[in-house]
Amino acid sequence: MQKADFHGNPFPGVFCVATDSFVLVPLDTPKPLVRKVEETLEVEAVALTIDGSPILGSLIAANTRGAVVADFATDEDLEILASFVRVERIPDTLNAAGNNILANDHGAIVHPEMGEEAVEVVESVLGVKVRRGRIGGVITVGTAAVATNRGVLCHPRTTAEERRLIEETLGVPSKPGTTNYGSPLVGAGVVANSHGGLVGSLTTGFEMHRIEEALDLIE
Repeated sequence: MQKADFHGNPFPGVFCVATDSFVLVPLDTPKPLVRKVEETLEVEAVALTIDGSPILGSLIAANTRGAVVADFATDEDLEILASFVRVERIPDTLNAAGNNILANDHGAIVHPEMGEEAVEVVESVLGVKVRRGRIGGVITVGTAAVATNRGVLCHPRTTAEERRLIEETLGVPSKPGTTNYGSPLVGAGVVANSHGGLVGSLTTGFEMHRIEEALDLIE
């Protein structure tokens, strides 16, 4: 577990997307930071933007099988992604895919108001079953939790019923926690895969330990 800010912002989950096969970083990420990301997550980094925007974590949801992106992604953006993973635009007004989808290789939870066509695209591209729901009462589920193939860190107000939904859908244990000295929006504050994680610079030692426990990164 390492600390890393992007664009001076302590919410790396807004800017990066990690899976067990690759990590996406903003195009203008400094080379030393790219190396840090690759060494921590033990996967190759791919640099890009979505229609010029660096907030990849908000606009893309992915697992090792595929990626779904905001509908304003350009053909050039999709061409980069399609070179190593299946990719499609999300056909919904809720097009900030990273904010509205929480996924790993076993399942996905999406915004409770996401349309049926979009849900079908998520199921097809990511190759998982999808359920609608809230996490900690938050409808932008991708901001309220971070999921890997080993565990889920979720909003500190996540209810027992919401945790059952998480664990049944994503197939891994979950634990509540915070990041950046008390922020409950852990999906924005953490980017992680099965090998490691990156947190914002304001994250305390206690929070980092809790995150490592939740994501089963303690060896």
